[in-house]
Amino acid sequence: MVYGFGVLETATVTNALGQLGLPADAPLTVLAAEVFADPPENDPLGDRFGHARTLRISPLATVRDAC
Repeated sequence: MVYGFGVLETATVTNALGQLGLPADAPLTVLAAEVFADPPENDPLGDRFGHARTLRISPLATVRDAC
């Protein structure tokens, strides 16, 4: 099984929120999406969103203040 994780700096998130016109303390949620690998898509959840078949998507989860 393949697992993945990501790390974002607080300043990166704060800047992105500001560019979207949101306050730095806006509540955030995350989800995980798994897509079928056949046929392969280079960026199925980015520029190619909607071109890959979705296997499953997790429920939304709240991002805690310190995680």
